[in-house]
Amino acid sequence: MKELSEAKGAAGQALGGDFAALFGAEAWRRLVAASARVEISTGAVLLRQGEPAQPLYFVESGSFEIVDARSAPETVVSLVGPGQVLGDMAFLDRAPASAEVRARSASSCLRWQRSELLDLLSGQPELAISFYRALASASVLRNRALQNAVMIGGFGVARPSRVDREAQEIRDLADHLAAELDDAIGASPAGSPLVEAVRPWLTSVCRWFSGAGEGARAEEVGAELRRKLEELLRSAATSAMLLDRPEGRPAGPELLAHVLRGSPAGDGEIGEALDRALLSLPTPRGWAWRDGATAAQLERVLDGPARRVLWISLNGPCGAGALAALVASQAARIDLLSLEPLADGSGAQHLDLLALARGAPPPLAAPYDAVLLDRVCDLLPEETLRAFFAWSARLLAPAGELVVAHAVPAEDHGLLDHLLGWPSLPRRPEEIQALLPADGQARTLEPVDDEAAALCCWSSS
Repeated sequence: MKELSEAKGAAGQALGGDFAALFGAEAWRRLVAASARVEISTGAVLLRQGEPAQPLYFVESGSFEIVDARSAPETVVSLVGPGQVLGDMAFLDRAPASAEVRARSASSCLRWQRSELLDLLSGQPELAISFYRALASASVLRNRALQNAVMIGGFGVARPSRVDREAQEIRDLADHLAAELDDAIGASPAGSPLVEAVRPWLTSVCRWFSGAGEGARAEEVGAELRRKLEELLRSAATSAMLLDRPEGRPAGPELLAHVLRGSPAGDGEIGEALDRALLSLPTPRGWAWRDGATAAQLERVLDGPARRVLWISLNGPCGAGALAALVASQAARIDLLSLEPLADGSGAQHLDLLALARGAPPPLAAPYDAVLLDRVCDLLPEETLRAFFAWSARLLAPAGELVVAHAVPAEDHGLLDHLLGWPSLPRRPEEIQALLPADGQARTLEPVDDEAAALCCWSSS
């Protein structure tokens, strides 16, 4: 029995992936050089439940138990072994550790203190992007490994009753939605009550995810949602694009184009109704508001024959929306930079952040009357973003303006992060303003409703 349990644990660890393998050799060498190697004896506590701002660890050898110490008796939630990271969720969101991590055997780890690692990443933007992508991928892979191990019999330890209760809540919500949809279809062939049947259920699910906090809980209980409702979710265009994305990658620009068009689409009445409800969530509405508000700001800046704009985006121009239409009509006056390499003909130049950090910026027609940072804030950590703001401000002409379009926290954020498998970084307007250069003034444009977006417009003093 012991051998079977250990074999299942090893299978889970293998499925969890190797964090180091997600980097190139040089990037991993730089991270290791910035770490400290620590030896942990059997039974020693590595991370304490409820304590904030703890280090990030990479397990070189040995194994650790993830323990929920709040229950009596305490529950071992999962095992973590070589190649995996510990403390990643607390590192990403600064929340207190949601469980205790205890050495199951004598172990060796690499340790990064949070402040020291952030200092390293702030000076090496390309490494920062690789690091955050690897951390997101490692977290997703480990959580899915936990889910798979539970499905084949677990690690030989107790499954927490809390997860069972929450999984049942998701099943109950799914069953309730199915009944509501049956009633709505029978009541109106035209499908008008369908959205009203979907929206309360979707609101309940978003509320659950917004309070889930710890990633393993959201992943495991969210798996119940997928198992119960995947066919329904795939019937709506928005959720189908999220579910069908390549493993470990964020949804592509086609999803953003669909949201900006704002035209619900799906398989039949139910698919279209679900898509309409998804598009009415705060974050998708925020994307659409942000696009229109940004285009309006840039039109104001471009009110003159010789004025120029630099647009820096996560993955280049999108094929729909007010901003893309403005760029198409004013292409000669707007330079495009993309943080992601794009295919030829996209009209955008790749911005190599590593070259930028080394003092080799791309050739630009500076100064600009405005620099737009579009979706950049949803990706970069604080210190890297601060440096990025400072570089962008130096590209401005006198009285020029830095326009920062960003997401803000919303109730649906947890659900969308779960579906994308990618931890985005929504920030409140005051957090963005605190990162902008001190020698200027900032004002924030916010939507009148609860859309999850904002525009921060900064100008030098």
